[in-house]
Order: sequence, then structure tokens, then C-alpha cells
Amino acid sequence: MSNPTTNNVRIVKCYEAKVLFEASIDTCGSNYLVIYGEHINGYFCCIPNWNVSCEMAEPTDVFYNRERLLNTDAGIGMNAADALAKAIRDTHKVKNLNLQFRDCCPCVEHGVECPYPEIIDCALCCYGQDMDD
Repeated sequence: MSNPTTNNVRIVKCYEAKVLFEASIDTCGSNYLVIYGEHINGYFCCIPNWNVSCEMAEPTDVFYNRERLLNTDAGIGMNAADALAKAIRDTHKVKNLNLQFRDCCPCVEHGVECPYPEIIDCALCCYGQDMDD
């Protein structure tokens, strides 16, 4: 006898989705593993260690993204949601900087090894970017 539930399931269409970044963020005394990406209808955020998955706006939209994180059942507080929304914005900006300036690091230009091999540290240190722009 076949399973009736299985017979009622139909995959209508598959879409491409991409992860823009995955970052471990410590704030407000807790750790959040943030996976932020883009799918057919916009952006999404998953925080598996908090059982969170939600629709998001552009990474630069701190207000909307904070509200989305606040409205999950995970109990993320206002301060943490605000910090996470800003970290999402900043991580996205830094990743874009790194893609644009990968071969232009001042350390490389001066023939020295960059003391900040991580993407975020290198972009923040070498380019002195103010992430609140």
C-alpha cells in the first residue's frame, strides 16, 4: 500500500538560491551562526543554532531586517536583533569591498604579508572603512 501523503506532494519548480555569506557573530552574550542569502523572492537569513529562518530585505536595510529578526519565535531581543542587522549590513559591505579590492590590498602593494588574512579584518584594517556609511 502506498503512502497517501507522498502521493500528494509535487515539486512544481526548483530555483537557484545563493548564500552571500556565513558568519559567526557574538553579541549580547550569545553566539549566532548567520547564513544570509538571496533567493527568487529576495533575501533570507537562517540562524540554525537559534532555529531561525526568515525573509529579509537588502542587507543594508537595518530597520527592516531588525524587525524581521525580532518577529521570530526564537526570542532574539531588541539589542541582539539590532546588532545582528548591523553585522549583516557590515559583513555584506566588507565582502563587496574584498571582491572589488582583492588585488589592491596595501600590504600586497608594499610587498608584505597582510597581518589580517580574514576578509573582514583585512578590509576594515587596510581600507579603514567606516561601516556606518
